[in-house]
Amino acid sequence: MLRPDVTAVEVSPFALGFRIRHRRFLLKRLQRSVAAAAKRLGMPRNQALGHPHIRRLFRQIAIPYEWRAAQAHRRAHGVPCYPVDSSRVSQRLLAHWPQLLSPANLTVLLTLPRDPDPSADHVYRQAACALQAGAVSAPPPSGAWPTIFWERETHLEVQIRAILRTFKPPHLVYLGGWEHLRIQEDPATLRGRLQDLQPRCLLLDGTVVGDGP
Repeated sequence: MLRPDVTAVEVSPFALGFRIRHRRFLLKRLQRSVAAAAKRLGMPRNQALGHPHIRRLFRQIAIPYEWRAAQAHRRAHGVPCYPVDSSRVSQRLLAHWPQLLSPANLTVLLTLPRDPDPSADHVYRQAACALQAGAVSAPPPSGAWPTIFWERETHLEVQIRAILRTFKPPHLVYLGGWEHLRIQEDPATLRGRLQDLQPRCLLLDGTVVGDGP
């Protein structure tokens, strides 16, 4: 529907290459850890595999949906796509994966409540409420996360402007998380940093959250 001339995707070259090169190893390691954790808890393996927290880990080590969608669009329509997230940030986050995928961590996750994944409709409503044009949204959560978040915002802006400067595409589409579309200043989110470009912001269900052309 958007008919982009170029697609930029919120995934880093490092994270993408890491998953492609090591996905079989990561999958086997996660499967072994699930089996070990289930055995510790006296839980059937299939029950452990169906736990929402475990399903989220399998999604985390997979090739991101946004990149798979952009690649499918490239093959169908010849539209180039580029990973534009920060490899430096990805390296820092992926450094925690050995602990994340360990039997000890999975044992803890399997004891947590089986909160189901929110429905797509719920996620879209939540995002739309947080992204109402003209509203000042709350900053990301406290702790170590903001430093990483703002570093990514700067990197994403630089990469998007580099694509625009190099290829001068009439229509660039950026695929990424809705948190970057919050309206906030000092420091500015990605949406705020690109306001001079008058970006049009859309959720995947078609909800318009920005007024750009």
